[in-house]
Formats: sequence, structure tokens, C-alpha cells
Amino acid sequence: MISLSSYRPELFNRNADQGNLLVLTKQLQWRGVDFEVLHEFDLSADFVLIGDSFNAVRREYSAELLELAPGLQSRLDQGKATLLVGSSYEFYMDILDGLPNPVRAARVSEFRVAKSGSLSAFGYRNTDLDGSDLFIQGAFIGTALYGPVLAKSPDLLKLVLDAIGVETELSSSFSGRLENYLEQIIKTSIAD
Repeated sequence: MISLSSYRPELFNRNADQGNLLVLTKQLQWRGVDFEVLHEFDLSADFVLIGDSFNAVRREYSAELLELAPGLQSRLDQGKATLLVGSSYEFYMDILDGLPNPVRAARVSEFRVAKSGSLSAFGYRNTDLDGSDLFIQGAFIGTALYGPVLAKSPDLLKLVLDAIGVETELSSSFSGRLENYLEQIIKTSIAD
């Protein structure tokens, strides 16, 4: 059974980042794969999510976030399916070896496509990070793109599904509908 875990989803969900967990659970349901969403946060889960949060929340939970660092470092070193979003990704940049060093520039707020190697992701960026919109090592993903990035980024979704051992494909009717939705989302999000 595949296990999914999210750190304090009620607080680390500033931009609907917990939608990534919903996307993953729906994909597993549609494929008939057994899974469980763990009630307690567990770094040994097959997939781990830490979403974006307000500054005050991060300050309040910074000691806990620091305690998670050794486990996250292990996941990063092994390339395990992990998703750090927005401010959580930025928080760990100075802590985890292997993540990009944060370089600051002018704040940019826009929808955009970010690339890491041959993989791409689509989402909304609102940060002063320069050149660090998408980091991928194995199936460990850090992104400055907010919200349910897995819903809008088939490359990332496939990467995560492959990493957690999901081999079944969606039916062509599901797949076709999702491709149409994605095309419309991108088309209506990016201004000409």
C-alpha cells in the first residue's frame, strides 16, 4: 500500500498547496491503486509534501521544521518522492545540502513554465528567488511555483507516480479530458 504524508496540512496550505495531495490521491483512485493518507506526518511515507505557509506560521514551527531536516536530507540524497512548495522550499534552501543556494533579485509575480533538465512545470510564481523556480533530484522536487503544481505539470506528476511504484496508466477517456483541462488552464492563465 502506498503511503502519503503532508506536514501540518491545515497550516502549510497558503496557496492551496494541499491540492497536490488531492491530485495524487485522485490519480491513485482512478488507477485502482491502494493507498493511505497518513494522519500523523511521517518522513518514511512513500510521498511527502510540505506546502507553502505564512511567515508567522513558519516562525512558529521553525523548530519542528529544523527537526525534519535530517529526514528530508536523507530523502533528497536518495531522490525519494517529496514536494517542497514555495516558502518551505525557500526555508530549506539554506539547510539541505544539494538544494540551490538562494539568490535574490526583483520579485516576480506571474504564471510561468519552469524547467529542470528535460522536465517542466507550470504554476504561479511570486518570489524574489532568482533562477530557482524548479529543483529536481530523483523524485525530490522543490519549487517556487505555488498551488497544486502536480495538477498543472504532467511531467512532475509522472515523475512522482513512477517513483512511488505506480505502473498503471489512466484510461484514454480520463487522460484525454485531463489534457484538455490542462490546455485550457495554461491558455487562460498566461496573458498575451
